[in-house]
Amino acid sequence: MIHTPDKYWRTKNLYLAAFLFGRGAIIVGLELINGRTSYGFIDSLERQTWHDEFRSGTPMIDVRIYIRALQILQEKRYEAMMQQHGEN
Repeated sequence: MIHTPDKYWRTKNLYLAAFLFGRGAIIVGLELINGRTSYGFIDSLERQTWHDEFRSGTPMIDVRIYIRALQILQEKRYEAMMQQHGEN
């Protein structure tokens, strides 16, 4: 996980990002760096609470919401990769 000084919080963990996104954390974008994807969120107390819940090993989320969040983030990553390689 990467903490940024400007009220944003980022992680390279797709599963954590999907959990946060599925729970309602506001995603501000993603960035491809050396083949790895970094997912950026607005930092908030809710985001921190959900992060702590995920790290505790007992995250609570509807599995359908979690799977859809994974799909959306993977689609966004694919789109970013295509843009980066100029294949719009």
